[in-house]
Amino acid sequence: MTIDSTRKAPGAATLTDAESVSLMKSHVAYTGKYDVDPDDRVLYARVDGNKLTLKSPALVVGTSGVKSVTQIEYVKAE
Repeated sequence: MTIDSTRKAPGAATLTDAESVSLMKSHVAYTGKYDVDPDDRVLYARVDGNKLTLKSPALVVGTSGVKSVTQIEYVKAE
């Protein structure tokens, strides 16, 4: 699971509809088997203090023709 670093905590244990929508839109998660051909998947890694950044090269999305770059940042909790 990856969570947006600007995500705001809900005000109480019971969520409002707006809080529920905001929380769902501020994370991504996956589970299950995931296979990647190591010859096809390239990620550039950078470590800066307690932060690890993984970035993909620009790829063209086949359905839209738009260039896309994926960047994920992990920050070590203190």
